[in-house]
Amino acid sequence: MELILYNGIIHTMKDDEIVSALAIDNGLIAASGDDCEIFALKTANTKLVDLQRKLVIPGFNDSHMHILAYGLNKRRLEVGGCKTIQEIISKARAYIEKNQKLKLIIGRGWNQDHLPGRLFPSKQDLDEISREIPLILYRVCGHSAVINTKAMEAFNIDENTMPPLGGSFNFDTGLVCEAALDLFQLPELGHDEIKDILVEAIADMQKKGITSAQSDDFGFAAHEEVIKAYSELAAQGDLGIRIYQQNLFYNIEDIRVFLAKQANFPQLTPFYKLGPIKLLSDGSLGARTAFLSCSYKDDSTNTGIACFTQAELDEIVNYCQENSQAVAIHCIGDAALARALNSIEKAVKSCKARGLHLRHGIVHCQISDLPLLNKLKDLNLLAYIQPIFLDYDIHIVEERVGQELAKTSYNFKTLLDLGVHVSLGTDCPVESFDPLPNIYCAVTRKDLQGFPIEGFNASQALKVHEAVYCYTVGSAYCSQEENFKGQLAKGFLADLAVLDRDIFTISAEEIKDARVVMTIVGGKIVYSV
Repeated sequence: MELILYNGIIHTMKDDEIVSALAIDNGLIAASGDDCEIFALKTANTKLVDLQRKLVIPGFNDSHMHILAYGLNKRRLEVGGCKTIQEIISKARAYIEKNQKLKLIIGRGWNQDHLPGRLFPSKQDLDEISREIPLILYRVCGHSAVINTKAMEAFNIDENTMPPLGGSFNFDTGLVCEAALDLFQLPELGHDEIKDILVEAIADMQKKGITSAQSDDFGFAAHEEVIKAYSELAAQGDLGIRIYQQNLFYNIEDIRVFLAKQANFPQLTPFYKLGPIKLLSDGSLGARTAFLSCSYKDDSTNTGIACFTQAELDEIVNYCQENSQAVAIHCIGDAALARALNSIEKAVKSCKARGLHLRHGIVHCQISDLPLLNKLKDLNLLAYIQPIFLDYDIHIVEERVGQELAKTSYNFKTLLDLGVHVSLGTDCPVESFDPLPNIYCAVTRKDLQGFPIEGFNASQALKVHEAVYCYTVGSAYCSQEENFKGQLAKGFLADLAVLDRDIFTISAEEIKDARVVMTIVGGKIVYSV
């Protein structure tokens, strides 16, 4: 036996089982039970770890995030948390002073709802930062950006530029949204640079108890390079967590090429696998680009942006279904969700391989009504949810969509009660990938400052066990790994997190302050305080 953990509070997530000890061998859970039972398996070479009555749960599996984007942001201009336009300008000027050789400045993180008057930064504001260097500042959601005059010149954008379908561009303000972001021809990342970024990012994730992640990275580098970088790290034993790639594409032609080339990709490993085709059907609620069935309550001229027509989405989803390829469709607005559900329903009914069940899913699944939620159940879909979004969205959702629609949005408990396959993620770098604040929001329905006291739509709160289950077993189901990942049961992967306190018994308010003190992946301690 290689490793024995004892004297712990171990929630195996196999029903309600709690044990005090685990035996780990060859990267797998060999046995679980009380200390005496497990000590009987000790050999001369067994490493013993006294858990000192700390909590152990299966490793967190973030079901939707962007690892490469997170790592890139660490190397770029970060303006998250800025409360004024002047603060953004000052931070950007300081960044340029430290990085004087850069010929293009890319940043991310601003949120107009945190700025005076809730006004978007403008081209004129960015011109105050620099008139010599092209500057692109993405909103925190990544679905819109503001550019300066020099960037317009660099990317040949002027008042006559027409945005592509599914995007918008305002020459006067420099605001670019959704598909129009493709107007920027950004320099591609080098192969070694991608690997370095991934290694740095994953080291940070291990500190938060994340042992698996389902990551959408193709939007930030060429998909061949992303696959090659991950595959090489996995083959070298340097990946550190298990990755299930969500393969983002914007049109059916690129999907056809991708599926045709899959046989030529590097051999996949237990640490790196290709997952569903990721599709963006609309934008974000914060940027008012989420596609709604009615106009925004705080902008009567706007219903958001649909990235596909119904016919276009039908064609893509049907093609994927016919080729045994699951889809994961980004849906924030209720109209986007309705469109995605219609496409999936048509594809499932018309596909020649009628007996084939693909695990199609909806990423975010935010603005909804009860008929839409019931349809998710009827179609047996996955719901990739992000409770941490409540930290910001509870302050704007009623303003954006009205009280009635807000009541049936972010309805996580209803999804669970309906029997929908729910998993938890963070959409990092939109939000932090730290799982504990995410669980706190799921359980309390409050923001990180404890507002509102009674919780937002408190009847939709999850129990701690439900939230952890969705973060472990639920996320494993998304990647078709529920038979060997997500539980600390015999024969399952020895991927686990040790926490400094028992989040199942402490007050809900304290959950966000819990910390991971040890992370184990494949039976190896990859992080320890």
